[in-house]
Amino acid sequence: MTSSSSTTTNPTIINALSYNLDITGLSDTSTQFQKMVDSYPSGSTIKLPKGIYKFSKIVNLKDGIKLIASNDVVIPGIGKNILFSTGNDNTFKGIEFQKCSTAKVLSAQNNGIDVTAGSSNCTITDNNIANTNLNNNINATNIGNGILLDWNGIADPRYITISNNKIGSNNGIIAKSGIYSTSNTTHHNKIGSNIIKGYKYGVHWYTLATCGV
Repeated sequence: MTSSSSTTTNPTIINALSYNLDITGLSDTSTQFQKMVDSYPSGSTIKLPKGIYKFSKIVNLKDGIKLIASNDVVIPGIGKNILFSTGNDNTFKGIEFQKCSTAKVLSAQNNGIDVTAGSSNCTITDNNIANTNLNNNINATNIGNGILLDWNGIADPRYITISNNKIGSNNGIIAKSGIYSTSNTTHHNKIGSNIIKGYKYGVHWYTLATCGV
């Protein structure tokens, strides 16, 4: 099944049954989810129906694919796996990520969401991220944060919007940042209105330094 490109104001609402997606959370549905997103062209906005989508494998997203929900979608992993591998101009909105090493994207560093080197024009908004740093790493600053902007010695994430996310801990204070950047130079990022509780640092000053012109 294919569809034409859509926008966040006119998203394609998928029918879970058409793709044999399990939205009960009882069984792994990563293979079916991959087939579903592959059926849409780059630039499509896909609205996920209410449910729990359990992943045991990485789902690869094309450039421009946007996954949105009405704050009624949970995507859990199996403990320490990566959920998504993304390109550029991807959006996650209104989704709760659970039990994963990274919700996004190419490195397994136990961050909630990892915006990797070279990413641009991505949006992370209205998501719930909780209880990162499951391996209790106390040495590396780029591991265990709620959201990481990771330049990795290659290229800084640019034009990234991070807003209205809830980042928290149910297990005491996590000695990490709610939002951390490995770079402290300006890259036109926009970060604001995030609620961060249970982390030693909220939005790290390195992260704030990446904002602006």
